[in-house]
Amino acid sequence: MRTTVTIDSKLKKALSQAQELTKLSQAHVIRMALSVGLPAVVGRFQAPRPEGYFASDYPMPKERMELEHFKPGALHQSAPTIRQRSGLLHGARISSKK
Repeated sequence: MRTTVTIDSKLKKALSQAQELTKLSQAHVIRMALSVGLPAVVGRFQAPRPEGYFASDYPMPKERMELEHFKPGALHQSAPTIRQRSGLLHGARISSKK
C-alpha cells in the first residue's frame, strides 16, 4: 500500500539520523517506527482494564490472603492499653500529691 505523508523538519531530521545510524532505507525506518510506535498510540486511547481483571492470572499467596482478611484490632483486644495500665481509664486520675 503506497501512502504519502507530510512530515515537519524536526521529524525529517530525526528520520535522516535514524537512517544514518541503522544504514536502512527511509521506507524501512518508517515501517519499523510505525510497527513499534503504533501500539503505544493505540494504548493511549484504550480504556483501562477494570479492577480485578487479571486477578485470576495472578493469585495471591496464602500468607497475603491471611493478611488481607486480618482485622486491625484482633491482636490487641486482650492486651491492655497504656491508659488502662496507668489507671486513666474512665476518668480515673493519678494524683502526684503525697
